[in-house]
Amino acid sequence: MSLSSWRAAKRTGWQKSARSHSSVSRTLRMVADVFFYALKSVLYPLQPLYD
Repeated sequence: MSLSSWRAAKRTGWQKSARSHSSVSRTLRMVADVFFYALKSVLYPLQPLYD
């Protein structure tokens, strides 16, 4: 899955729950971002971590 499609899926998937569970959604987003960048740094070590 490409970076752009992952961001699009994250944006559409979490906007709905953000209204009723803002703190939970914010925590999930933070955890998923950390996990995603850690995974990306392992899979693509030659690319910059934040692009």
